[in-house]
Amino acid sequence: MQNLVKSAVARAEGHFASDRVRGWLISPYEDDEWIVEDSAGEKEQETLSFKVRMADGRMLREHSELCETAKELVFWIRDSPYTDIDSAKRHSAYADVMVRLCFGLTARGFKSFADLNPIDIERICEDAAKGIDGLTGASKMLRNALSMYPAWDVVPPSLLKKSGFNLHKVIDQLHLPERWARKEIKLELEAIAERLATGVNGLSVEEIDIEVAEDDDDDDAENDNDTKVSMQQIQVLTSIFDALFSLRHFIEAPAIKFKPFPEGPSQRAAQLGSGTKPTPIAHPDLVFKLLEGAILAVANGHDAMVEEYDKLSGLAKLGLLDEETSRSFRKRVDMYITACYVLIAAFSARRMKEIKKLYRDCLAGNDGRGWWMKIYISKSERKRNWIPIPHVVARAVQAVAHFGRDLVESGNRLLFQYVDPLTSKPVTLRPEKLLNAFASSVGAHEHANDNGQTKSWRWSTRQFRRFFAVLFFYRYKGKKETVAHHLRHFNLETTDNYLALDIENVRIWQKEHLAFQVDVARDLVAGRNNYTGPMGEHLNKIVQKAMRLFSKKIEVIEEDMARYIVRAMKKHQLVIVPKLWVTCTCPRSAKGASKAACRKATGVGPNEIGPDFSAAGPSVCPGCPWALIANENLAYYDQETEAINANLAVRQEPTIFAELQAAKVVSMMEFKLGLKTGT
Repeated sequence: MQNLVKSAVARAEGHFASDRVRGWLISPYEDDEWIVEDSAGEKEQETLSFKVRMADGRMLREHSELCETAKELVFWIRDSPYTDIDSAKRHSAYADVMVRLCFGLTARGFKSFADLNPIDIERICEDAAKGIDGLTGASKMLRNALSMYPAWDVVPPSLLKKSGFNLHKVIDQLHLPERWARKEIKLELEAIAERLATGVNGLSVEEIDIEVAEDDDDDDAENDNDTKVSMQQIQVLTSIFDALFSLRHFIEAPAIKFKPFPEGPSQRAAQLGSGTKPTPIAHPDLVFKLLEGAILAVANGHDAMVEEYDKLSGLAKLGLLDEETSRSFRKRVDMYITACYVLIAAFSARRMKEIKKLYRDCLAGNDGRGWWMKIYISKSERKRNWIPIPHVVARAVQAVAHFGRDLVESGNRLLFQYVDPLTSKPVTLRPEKLLNAFASSVGAHEHANDNGQTKSWRWSTRQFRRFFAVLFFYRYKGKKETVAHHLRHFNLETTDNYLALDIENVRIWQKEHLAFQVDVARDLVAGRNNYTGPMGEHLNKIVQKAMRLFSKKIEVIEEDMARYIVRAMKKHQLVIVPKLWVTCTCPRSAKGASKAACRKATGVGPNEIGPDFSAAGPSVCPGCPWALIANENLAYYDQETEAINANLAVRQEPTIFAELQAAKVVSMMEFKLGLKTGT
């Protein structure tokens, strides 16, 4: 009551509005719609609407206590230390759930958040875990409202059309949500229609197991299915209830006077939510087939597409282009642009939203010195930055840019826009929606599993990003630090989580990891690669011992011997991490850390395990007992030594830095010399 009196006095004196002015809030606080802006990055804007009809037909602003609480919560959840929100999109997510919650309260007969008790909140969260319809109670409202009609002839004509219910009139007259839970409302109407026609009650929405859509990255969502909520989505609701208690001293409106979740909002969401499904990774054969199809489409079709586009544009200017020809060409352009999109996504590892925000002038570089692409990093840096890209990505960007070249004068900069030859108007291209159509056209829509059964596959942009990370690290011996930088992760733990696969595809991960170990073992057994270094010498001794032991009793088969070496690696708990100058085998243990050369300079703490890669390097690792050095690593030593010597040669005066570099050269040369002399 004290808060309400304080709020009323503040409003009367005109102080309240002036106290609710922030840089991110573009609109006046009193408006029914707020325009909010990002606090960082490119200052993108979102509209938060409180102009919503509630379950009793009145607007939210007519429910004064609910409206005041909604606005205050949405304001303070951005402005207080409770959360760290700088994204307008994320802020909008909280506002949407808050307004839907207000609708759900009116549907349940509540007039204020102050009327809720712990049991009420628990029931609302349990209902909300079923989806938006559970939060709003829309289908239940519909079922109750139409339960009084036993047959079609007594249903008010104002709710009907010729073939049954008029969805729009039902929503309007029964005060159902205008934008939310449409699927559930339709399903409930179908059940009611079945009852009216047969006299038998059909299944209500509560009894129907609605399929849960894959929950993708919030910025990479390509499916508009919101029938059920994930753990992350339900956490927005539990956080709102928790914030109504935690921010009760900030909020100048009815709040909650008790802690709703003793275990915390995150833990309660974990108990209620379905949990997000990790993005699945396609079988490698399927990925390579899709990439092959995309490369062939771009390489073989570019000249023909450009020539036809220019020809049709010329005909259109003369008024000789018909609509059918234009529509047919548009379909081919869509498939061609989708092929370019696949190559950009697969070889740049960027998100869908980031790719769609590319500008036509985003390229720099050339084939000789390499290519760079300026792209908006949406999750971490929140700004446009240059990233290195392979030639194939540059070619794809150039190909797409050609179809929007006439947009330069109009000020449209986005890459994925196309000038329709018939209308000469810009058309926004949506290749992310056509991934599966393109995959089907090149035969990359299904594959045979281990049992020989054909299984269809559904593509999404994010799958390329994860496949890039796994393949880069294990198949091509890329450094995890390089992957982390390219993905713009701020720590290696994030990259670890990103590289980890879901259970369904864990065999692919294990196969990649094991394949690297097996390749090393095969090289050791067959002598195809000259492994040196302390661990190389140790493994060579194991191979020689095993060869002597087995050759007396059985015929030695290379494959069997390789498996034996792999088992020996596992017995010693070796963790294989490829670097340019060495393959590190240091176990993730205190014992491994105590022996690691990279730990000697800084010392080993009581809780430290495994190597410290920040202290590793070509001059450090050769003497480490966990170092496994192959021929390609030795070639790197030669390149590194040559580069440092060239740098030292141009320096006229000695410096401390130069002395350190010279010492590094001496260290590496001593290592190489030791290999040649056998010391």
